[in-house]
Amino acid sequence: MADLLWPGRCASCRTPLSHASDRGLLRVLCPLCADAVLEVEPPACSRCGLPFAGAGADHLCAACLADPPEFVRARARFLWGGPLADAVVRFKYRDCPHLAGPLGALLEPLAFAAAKPDLVVPVPLHPRRLRSRGYNQSALLARRVAKVAHAPLVTSLMARVLDTPRQAGLSRKDRMWNLTDAFAVPGARRWQGARVLLVDDVVTTTATIRVCSAALLAAGIGEVEVVSLVRAAGRAG
Repeated sequence: MADLLWPGRCASCRTPLSHASDRGLLRVLCPLCADAVLEVEPPACSRCGLPFAGAGADHLCAACLADPPEFVRARARFLWGGPLADAVVRFKYRDCPHLAGPLGALLEPLAFAAAKPDLVVPVPLHPRRLRSRGYNQSALLARRVAKVAHAPLVTSLMARVLDTPRQAGLSRKDRMWNLTDAFAVPGARRWQGARVLLVDDVVTTTATIRVCSAALLAAGIGEVEVVSLVRAAGRAG
């Protein structure tokens, strides 16, 4: 009823959305903005999901060959940029948790494709940042993923114990250094050997999901797979 009385607006250009367009990107963006969104397409790194330029089969990227990540696989649905980046920024930083439903629905294909998890875990926020923002955007996205994966959403498994500086503009090496000892896994005893599906909103250099995965495995989790809405890194050569 609220949607009928107060139509939503495009999360990028603010054009009113049509009630007839209620699926996929059109639940978040107008048709013009949705047409500008790029999906992650093969070929891509078979480990971290970084897309490659040109044609060919999936294979490992140079970073994963030189320093294999602790997760078994990471996949993102879309490439960062344009209208979808506007939507994610609005969702994450401008007090728009209502975008979690339609954005979370965009993760459904990745949730279906992932190995059946024992539990779904969002990348946690530090309590100070959670109080400031009012919600953990990754946890809101993870609700939809857990529903599709038919697995429990466990937000208490992992905690962010260090309030690290913003990561934007840092290299993967600097980000990894920033995140050293940033995560703890207080709820691991109950889930020893479990298969975790880790959910993040944006993956850039993979530093955060690498450190999270390492902390989970060190605590006794058996396997970590990652899904994210957006991949922000550029294409590999």
